[in-house]
Amino acid sequence: MNSIYLQSVHEAYPDFEHGHMFPCKIKAPADYTKDYEFRVASKWRKFQRFWVEWILFLFGPILTYFRFAPKYKNKHILKKYKKELKNGFMTISNHVFPWDNIVLRNINKFHRVEMPIWKEGAESSSGNMFRLAGGITVPTDTIGIAKCFRAMKEVIQEKRWLHVYPEAACWEFYSPIREFKSGTFRLAVEFGIPVFPIAFSFRKPRGLFKLWKGKRPVVNMNVGEPLYADKNLEKTTAVEDLCKRVHDAIVRLAGFCSIDENENFKKNYKYYPYVNPYLDQYEAYYKKHNK
Repeated sequence: MNSIYLQSVHEAYPDFEHGHMFPCKIKAPADYTKDYEFRVASKWRKFQRFWVEWILFLFGPILTYFRFAPKYKNKHILKKYKKELKNGFMTISNHVFPWDNIVLRNINKFHRVEMPIWKEGAESSSGNMFRLAGGITVPTDTIGIAKCFRAMKEVIQEKRWLHVYPEAACWEFYSPIREFKSGTFRLAVEFGIPVFPIAFSFRKPRGLFKLWKGKRPVVNMNVGEPLYADKNLEKTTAVEDLCKRVHDAIVRLAGFCSIDENENFKKNYKYYPYVNPYLDQYEAYYKKHNK
């Protein structure tokens, strides 16, 4: 077995691999059947996003260095495939700490990235900032999901960068790679774009970082070679096939020798019965506003 870092920050994780751990404070639910802005569209919102992006471009590398001391492997791989990116592309990674999207931006500096974000995050007190940083809300209703998918499709049609977390929820400092949801891989199949697998992993803090990190690990990021959909397969099969190949690639980029080793490593953690941590907040909100 490779030397995979087992952190001791969290005692347990949900027994549902797509379950949320850290609930944001819900501000207000949205109606996704109406004129909801899935991507930043108005002139004022675009102006706000411009400054948010530039703040992230300029100060993100400094902040992430002192907070996570990130080490990159194959950091400049996107430059190697510059021609292949001209028609849009996707990056896929595990979702293992709240700032991973800011660390991600360092591999493609001064390029905007957009990404699907969970509904609860978009409806939280931090939701506006998430969306100004490129977040595209993923609702749970059928109409909202269709509109969200259309917004992600627009990103590729505009030949831009789309990043996806197929694990859906953030599990802080969890080393194994969880199960992937395959839905967004439809875009890669439909448009024939490259998908770059990216793995976040961890290491023990050393030197000065140990003074303020304590038990919290520092970060590694490993970028893999691009993968494409198999054109010889029927669309549904091609989606599942690409999802599996990207998942397997990220497992290996994270330091595991095989899928079995990744699955066995999950046994090192404790798990608790999952209950959606947002339910109480939504219940309290509706009671307050339905009086």
